[in-house]
Amino acid sequence: MDPATARYQNTLKRLRRAAVAHSTVLWRQLPSIDRSQVPAFVAEVVPIVEAAQRQAVALTTAYQAHRLDISTPALDVDRLIGTYARNGADPELVYGRPFISVWSALKDGTSYADAVAQGLDRLQGLADEDVALAARDAAGTLVATTDGVTGWERVPDGQACDFCLMASTQTYSSGDLMDLHDRCGCTVEPITDKEPGQITDPDLRDQLTQQGIDPTVYQHGELGPVLASAGDRNTDSADLIGRTAEDWAGWDRSQNWDITSLTPDRIDAVRGAQSIAWQPAGDSWRIAA
Repeated sequence: MDPATARYQNTLKRLRRAAVAHSTVLWRQLPSIDRSQVPAFVAEVVPIVEAAQRQAVALTTAYQAHRLDISTPALDVDRLIGTYARNGADPELVYGRPFISVWSALKDGTSYADAVAQGLDRLQGLADEDVALAARDAAGTLVATTDGVTGWERVPDGQACDFCLMASTQTYSSGDLMDLHDRCGCTVEPITDKEPGQITDPDLRDQLTQQGIDPTVYQHGELGPVLASAGDRNTDSADLIGRTAEDWAGWDRSQNWDITSLTPDRIDAVRGAQSIAWQPAGDSWRIAA
């Protein structure tokens, strides 16, 4: 990795860590985790995360312009952060989810301390993820709108998982957003001298294939493309809404249904409409056997 890319990745990580750290402070200052605390907490944490998103967009834009040797373009930042970063999900609802995690854990018999810790972990994941999404989308916008750019390459960071390493062995079309996963540190590198779909590191690809590394990409209704194990795919809640009980005949009951983009009242409405017995599985449901 060249020094400019290393500096970019390290600076982006610092932005992500800062958003997580400031969010953590607010969480730990909460006098309680009841519903009355949600509005004030959300009103404080959302601007902090969106400020980090704005900085991530500016950083990414400057880095990409440097790599392409062009003037730094002016992007519409407001369309890359907040609601837009999560495909229309309201940040006020998104940052209420850590509270829901706590309440759900308490209902399941988890100790108060462990439940609060689960809520904090979810909050930290959301804050980190939002900054990464803004950077990813800024890079994707530049790649798709800059003359002479044929696509992009994935640049893994020093802690990259095997899935990311596998994904980094080829080039991608300028119309594709980079697939992410929880706390992924990869970044986008624009290309002008290669074609999309070109295998760039066949030796590494063969090595990982021999080790059984077989990632897949699925479209999450809120996050866009997500990198996961072929056996660890959650089905998007958009596919869940509107199904009838007859639709479930013969359905794989080990399938997870992603409910992270649904509000609690919508979850109850969907659950009731299906006339199906459900059992919780983290942020998803499984159809109960």
